Amino acid sequence: MFCQSNDSVAYYSGVIRNPENDSDLAKAYNFFIKKREEYADKKLIKNEIYATLNIADIQKNLVYIDDSERLNIESIDLLDLLDEDEWTRSVRVKILNDLGKIYREKKDYNEALKIYDNVLKLSIKKNEISTIQNNIGVVYLKLKKYELARQQFQLAYRKALEIDSVILIARSLDNLGFTKTKLNIESGLKNMEDALKLKKEKNHSLGIYTSYEHLSKYYYDRGELEQTEFYSNKALELAKSIRNIKALTSALRLKIEFGDQKFINEYIKVRDSIDDIRDTDRSNFNYYAYRFDKKDRDLQKSKINNERKTYFLILFILISIFLYFFLKSKHKKDKLQQVFTAESRISKKVHDEVANDVFQFMTKLQREPNSKEQLIDDLEEIYNKTRDISKEHSVLDLKGDFEDVLSDLILSFNSPETNVIAKGISDVNWNAISDLKRIAIYKILQELLINMKKHSAASVVVLTFKNNRKTIQINYNDNGVGCDLKKGSGLQNVENRMASINGSITFESKIDKGFKAKLTV
Repeated sequence: MFCQSNDSVAYYSGVIRNPENDSDLAKAYNFFIKKREEYADKKLIKNEIYATLNIADIQKNLVYIDDSERLNIESIDLLDLLDEDEWTRSVRVKILNDLGKIYREKKDYNEALKIYDNVLKLSIKKNEISTIQNNIGVVYLKLKKYELARQQFQLAYRKALEIDSVILIARSLDNLGFTKTKLNIESGLKNMEDALKLKKEKNHSLGIYTSYEHLSKYYYDRGELEQTEFYSNKALELAKSIRNIKALTSALRLKIEFGDQKFINEYIKVRDSIDDIRDTDRSNFNYYAYRFDKKDRDLQKSKINNERKTYFLILFILISIFLYFFLKSKHKKDKLQQVFTAESRISKKVHDEVANDVFQFMTKLQREPNSKEQLIDDLEEIYNKTRDISKEHSVLDLKGDFEDVLSDLILSFNSPETNVIAKGISDVNWNAISDLKRIAIYKILQELLINMKKHSAASVVVLTFKNNRKTIQINYNDNGVGCDLKKGSGLQNVENRMASINGSITFESKIDKGFKAKLTV
């Protein structure tokens, strides 16, 4: 089936089917593991499939069923990379048939039937068709769907006759006869007896055992206990002589089912020994698998461990960084949002509760004939202050052009006494800046200008906007009276706002030297 010319490949394939000592499977395993890597590197897909299937057979021998299933599926994936021809078809048939057996052993009969139906569609050789039809019949027999089983065994028998394969004829005829007896068809017994003769002619030990088992069940179902004992004894003797643990377990279980309780202890011992043998086989395999070519394995293990450590370290660092910035950003956004919410609430409250009340009071006083003009002026000043407070803490509308919003802010601080100049404001791509940052920039500039209006007595203020790669730089300069820099509430608020958007701000001022601020966002 596989184009293998390498004598070592052929030798180790034979070792898998007939291991002679404890180390054979481990030697074969190491050989095919290395071969598979070699074939994969050289893009020899057919050879890689062959190596993979040999490893799957080793895992099946050690009853690592899940590993065997995985390797068979990997082989199908490799097959899909090749153009369809007779070689790929025959290999696909072999793989799917093995998968069907795996699902049958796992008692997943529905999945096994699906697999067999698919492989039957691919089968064109008569021996393939006979084998698959027989396997389908076995599944139906397990499900006690005897008529469906009989139909499949009948088809398998006919195909076997066409190619004159004695082993296939005997196997399908025995299964057909046993199924017929379940349906009370008289020819069933003769079919089983004829199959037994053929198996004896070919000295097919496991086939003979199966015939003995079927015949003992046939006679037991009909209450013929003498014949039942005869064939069940034959089955037990043969199982012991060929030293087949699986057959021996089945033969002992038959004896117990037939009511012979003296075999219970022997059955338990065999079951325990199966577990012991399996554990021993696996232990020996693991021992020798790691013993051969130990240096390469140790290097590979060290490499894998280092890669895992590096991977987990990188993963841990990335997760830590992500969590740090996520929590930091969330905390800052939450704080900033709380500030904006509080400011909006203050603005609305001042406007609704203070400014409106004061305005109504002014209106009332104006209507009074005895109102004093000075009192009205004082109240008007209070109203103007509350209006300014409302404006200072008002909610910023970001729906419009932010450049216009900033220009309006700057323009509002121009007066006969103070000239506020903005440079480069149009050079900044304001749409690329998040809402939170734009709000913070607006509030900071507003606070600087308010501070200027209240305290600096400046005649000229210059605001310069610059794009600096990935950041925006805003420089504030006025020619006011300056001050000794002390972080009062105003400057502290500005710094807090900048920190909340991961920006920075620095201040520079001296008495009679004006005031400077540098913002980087």
